[in-house]
Amino acid sequence: FVNSGGWLRLHSIEHEDAMWASKARRDALYGWDQGEPLDMVFMDAPRHTAFRLLTARAFTPARCRAMADSLASLAARFVDEFEAAIDASGGEPIDIVRELSLKLPLAAICDLMGLPIEDWHDIWRWTDSVFDTSSTEWALPGESRRDMRRRLRVEYFDYYEQLISAK
Repeated sequence: FVNSGGWLRLHSIEHEDAMWASKARRDALYGWDQGEPLDMVFMDAPRHTAFRLLTARAFTPARCRAMADSLASLAARFVDEFEAAIDASGGEPIDIVRELSLKLPLAAICDLMGLPIEDWHDIWRWTDSVFDTSSTEWALPGESRRDMRRRLRVEYFDYYEQLISAK
């Protein structure tokens, strides 16, 4: 796969066009280089490789073994919470993705990044609103989809601004 060649489209052409138009508006608004890709996923080697190597040391076999206890603890915690949700459900169906599967990877990412593990839920809301552009799941009462997405984007940037200020 090479980004400079043809694209594998996971969305409609209209969605892709809207994504790139949004990027162009952000670039113009913040004075960013329009030639820069959205993120490293859109980069080719050798630049993609250089970016990937920035985190490679965090995932050596020794570092991964060191993370095993933390991941096992998180997994046990979320399985216990899932079992409690099943017990409390009174026989009603439980969404395994919401109640179990997404928690461990997001909490693990928070842990790897030095963020509070409990922030996994906010990370989920913010990323979900980016990738599921038609959902209003995170909307406040009376809030439009567009306003919800704007609010969540502002929350996300404020969160990172606070992290940066704290450092």
